[in-house]
Amino acid sequence: AESLTEYGRHAGMIFQIVDDVLDLTATDEELGKPSGLDLAEGIYTLPVIYALRTSPELKALLGRPLDPEAVAQGRAPTCPDGAVASALAVADGHAGQAARVLADAKIDEKVADALNRLSRSIIERSRSAATASPGARAS
Repeated sequence: AESLTEYGRHAGMIFQIVDDVLDLTATDEELGKPSGLDLAEGIYTLPVIYALRTSPELKALLGRPLDPEAVAQGRAPTCPDGAVASALAVADGHAGQAARVLADAKIDEKVADALNRLSRSIIERSRSAATASPGARAS
């Protein structure tokens, strides 16, 4: 039970990071909700924090309420500077840790394999959305 709890913690981190990446890279239609919502609400997620290291434009936008145009401007600098890739690397790290936890767990091998595939598929979903330019795709 403890191993599955640890797996769940890593899976939850993967899901949250991917959700944060998709909020910046996917369209409203792909998400089924308004994209850029975290930025609009002043929630600074992992990819935004990474982007703030190198983007004076993003720094200038944040700290105030953002209209839809400002949200689109805020989404644009997160992909080219490597912020999204860095956030996905953290998710990959959690997937590796989750796999190690499952390898040590005393559970059916097929179940462990399915859980590992689930972790990886969550990350891969975001990679396709992250390859497009968010500035061009921002809704």
